[in-house]
Amino acid sequence: MQRKLDILTNIVYVIMGAAAISMAIAAEQDMAMPIAFGVAMILLGLGSGLFHSGKFKWSNHADVISMYIVGVLLVFMALGIRGLIGGIIAVVIAAGVSYYTRWELDHIKMEYKIGVLYVGFILVAALASLWRDPPPNFGTIGVGIVIMVAALVIRFPLANKFKESHAVWHLLTGVGLFLFYRGVV
Repeated sequence: MQRKLDILTNIVYVIMGAAAISMAIAAEQDMAMPIAFGVAMILLGLGSGLFHSGKFKWSNHADVISMYIVGVLLVFMALGIRGLIGGIIAVVIAAGVSYYTRWELDHIKMEYKIGVLYVGFILVAALASLWRDPPPNFGTIGVGIVIMVAALVIRFPLANKFKESHAVWHLLTGVGLFLFYRGVV
């Protein structure tokens, strides 16, 4: 049951990714980074779902690199970096971070690293956005950060006591990442 729940809860990333793409198109804004974020969120949902299905050895890589792409894109958007070149650079940096973590297959150890990196990405992005003009929506960013930190606390310190902590991690990080994204665009 837990594996099924871990697979199903990845739908939140797909929904949030589709919402980001839809909102970018509706707003007729510079769409390169928002669409890249939306696509990365969708890939995160698909990659993580495939990983949890246990059917493909390579799906761990799809899961991990899409996490890093989402994080780097958020930092870039918080800094006000836009456009196709920014998206390409974000993907290259994410690939470098993925290489740094060596595609670890010890998933709990890898997830903890990713969780810490994500909170780091989010805090760097929040600090970077302080100097942006126009300023981002700090209320939405703050709620996103609180949700991401709650996800980290539920996932790791409580993992042995709460077997659905990974599914809750998916739900909270999906919503937290989307709120943070909405605050910086």
